Amino acid sequence: MNQETINCPHCASPMVKDTFWWDCDPCGYCFTHLKDRGTHHKFELVLGDWCCALNIYSDLNVTVLTAFHTTYGLTDTDTSHDHGFARIEIPYAMKGITPTNLPDKIKLIMVFS
Repeated sequence: MNQETINCPHCASPMVKDTFWWDCDPCGYCFTHLKDRGTHHKFELVLGDWCCALNIYSDLNVTVLTAFHTTYGLTDTDTSHDHGFARIEIPYAMKGITPTNLPDKIKLIMVFS
């Protein structure tokens, strides 16, 4: 069975569709289109002991940074602050995010939150 692929807009690597998401493993960029939220861009990155995801909802004009501490793992469903989970929401859809500048953008959000 052939999987549908497209090229990543950031690194030109093939992106594979995994159920609803288009995923690029080399650079950590993903996107999907949700009926209730519109286009959802996501960049994933590990910073030290934290697994971070920068979620950009273009149609809603919102950016959400989430982070899970690696002690609890990415599959942990307890999203309380005392269980290694952090969430910062910005009422603006950030633009110009790339895998290269992602660490700096995450740090910028954290400094000004």
